[in-house]
Amino acid sequence: MTTLSPQITATGISGPSYPDIYAQLQSIYWQIYGSDSLLTPDTQDGQLLGAFAQAIYDSGQACIATYQQFSPTTAKGAGLSSIVAINNLQRINGTASTAVLTITGTAGTVITGGLVGDNQSLNTQWALPASVTIPVGGSITVTATCTTLGANAAAPSTLENILTPTSGWTSVTNLSAATTGVAVETDVQLLTRQQASPAAASKTQMSAIRAAVAAVPGATPSYIYQNNTESTDSHGLPPHSMAAVVSGGTPSALATAIAQSKSPGLTTVGTSNAIYTDTDGTPDQINWYVLTLQSISVTVTLTTFTGYVSSTDTLIKQAIAAWINSLGIGANVYLNKLFAPANLSGDIILQGINAASNSSYTQAQLDVFASTYTVSSITQAITGNTQTAADIGILFNQMAYCSTANITVVP
Repeated sequence: MTTLSPQITATGISGPSYPDIYAQLQSIYWQIYGSDSLLTPDTQDGQLLGAFAQAIYDSGQACIATYQQFSPTTAKGAGLSSIVAINNLQRINGTASTAVLTITGTAGTVITGGLVGDNQSLNTQWALPASVTIPVGGSITVTATCTTLGANAAAPSTLENILTPTSGWTSVTNLSAATTGVAVETDVQLLTRQQASPAAASKTQMSAIRAAVAAVPGATPSYIYQNNTESTDSHGLPPHSMAAVVSGGTPSALATAIAQSKSPGLTTVGTSNAIYTDTDGTPDQINWYVLTLQSISVTVTLTTFTGYVSSTDTLIKQAIAAWINSLGIGANVYLNKLFAPANLSGDIILQGINAASNSSYTQAQLDVFASTYTVSSITQAITGNTQTAADIGILFNQMAYCSTANITVVP
């Protein structure tokens, strides 16, 4: 007899499929009422068994999902955020980009709940302070906050669209580039930090430093470079030195993490620093680099076939964004590598699409969408620059980032 409920074995948890449950309910029904009972989908009893089978299947899947939430390797969302606490970790919350805007208009004009948009068709919105009064002189400088969390970039003179027209408010612009925020840490990124955290007790120095930095509250995934040669390396690190590249975390916490896990005398290199004072009262300046997110824009041109639907554009954007955002620190964005995500292929792509759309696509389903088009060309560039069909070099203290708003699909 096929079980109707999930089973836990030495290999984990599994449950029967919907067809198996439906077939088992049919078998039970025939044993009670006779094998001559008609249970096809167009009969009332057949439909009732279908409803029962769906309820049993859904309950089983809920049990499986609950079981998997107790392991970091299978937990998702809030469950993963909870389980990594055993490693003294917490998910990094996203931050919003900010931009300094110059507002001009009639003196005395009060702007309430003002919103500014970009002129690059990115559809970003930037909120002014709750109330802004234009002073004598006709202009005022304020800091606006992007209404969407993440690394939303804005080059100079691109935030010029007034979305909340107000009498007396004539123009707005940003004279400098926006300060980009950080996206909410993804499950993949949080799991990477969780897997690195046990290395805190490692006998390998670099592993111990990586784990110590990863455990700093608010610190994003980092990379530790070392130069143990007698000459300056390709990154400009001097002999016998190390450089941590990290975003987030307080300076004092980062300095403590690095100082307590590095060996004595190892030179730390970077453009940010803080003083760490050991138990003997001896001060030591600890240096590191703050990670710079390099926003990437992409254009994908397609040749479409019969069956292509406009919603496929969204899947392609989600796939490309997921792949670029999975690249590590210092990883170049190679153009030819973008064709796989543009064709909706790969485990990272599947996970990224399902996470972005809160769906449960299978690779087979994505393959059906991909069969309705072919990729004619792809161009890319650092956001704000002219796109070309060329690779993008990323410096050792940078990481590529791509928002779906920066991806254009041309059917």
